[in-house]
Amino acid sequence: MNKMNVKLASIITALFMALPIYAQMRDMGPGPDGPPPEFRDGPRRDFRGHHRHRRPPMCFGDTEFMREKLGLSDKQIELISSINLKYQRLLLENREKLQPQRTRLKQLLLEEKIDLAEIEKILKKISDVEVQIRLNRIKHRIEIEKVLTEEQRKKLREAKADRRGMPDDD
Repeated sequence: MNKMNVKLASIITALFMALPIYAQMRDMGPGPDGPPPEFRDGPRRDFRGHHRHRRPPMCFGDTEFMREKLGLSDKQIELISSINLKYQRLLLENREKLQPQRTRLKQLLLEEKIDLAEIEKILKKISDVEVQIRLNRIKHRIEIEKVLTEEQRKKLREAKADRRGMPDDD
């Protein structure tokens, strides 16, 4: 049983150590100078297959985009800016909670004797914070949509569908 824990820990540690290298190599692309110019600024996928963007993805915080595409009033911009600030602070707080847990997890995985019960506790704490981050994204969206008129919400859904290349199911 102990040998199996050591093997499991070794595999998990190797995977954690390989991910940054893989991500870095993936960003570099072919050739010594990285990917061709037409691919440098576009979306990329991280190791989970999620899109990563060099510029922020169209989120509910992009007031300039929203002003231009949706025709927001100054009052709406002011309200959305305050909502964005609120959720940026919450996101920062949650990220600050995640970092020590992720560091502790890495430490536990590097120990000679792996304490799976402790690892499970840490993973649950990380998961709880990640769930809170996702819930806050949904709350953020709902709060901003309440500021918009029905016509503006329709334009927003259309713009999101255009950016994604598919209809919005929301």
